[in-house]
Amino acid sequence: MPWMRSTGRMVVGGVTIFALGCTAGAGALGAVAARASRAYLFMSQIAFRIEEEQQASAAWRGGDFEAAAGHTFCVVEAEHGPAALKAFRSEELPWRPFSYFFDETVIIEPNQPAKTKSEPIREAADRAMLAVAYERLGRTDAATREYARIHALTGTKDVESWRWLGLQTIDGWSKLQEQRSAPPAPGNQAAP
Repeated sequence: MPWMRSTGRMVVGGVTIFALGCTAGAGALGAVAARASRAYLFMSQIAFRIEEEQQASAAWRGGDFEAAAGHTFCVVEAEHGPAALKAFRSEELPWRPFSYFFDETVIIEPNQPAKTKSEPIREAADRAMLAVAYERLGRTDAATREYARIHALTGTKDVESWRWLGLQTIDGWSKLQEQRSAPPAPGNQAAP
């Protein structure tokens, strides 16, 4: 029966096309999920860092310098610590081969020199905040260790400039928190 052969071919062809579509769809979904996971980890890292900065500034504003130092330590570790480098850096993630070619060649690679150049300065600024908090606690040994790390990162020995930056940063966060928590001025209230 010739019509059965053609029907059989159609069924086999349809199943083959369906299987290829499922395979391609699963591969595309896997690539999107891997990219979304990287983005989620990055956003989680940023959210944790911001929360710790706010907690540090609130503790600083309240005069609890021990808590401020603890939260500032978390800020440093959240972005520059060995565990954070392993957990959040895309070079360490097992799904890196699934990342998009477009992202790697158009976005990441051209900006890599600027990122590589700015990372030690960002880490030094975070460590300056931690050093200032340690100084406020009277832990000069820990503050000296942080300033030595800053020197290793940037090559500068100007402790006063880094101290000023650390103080301005943690104090600036504190002042920003005060402004946010203050009630609005009488003339600036929104109408009901």
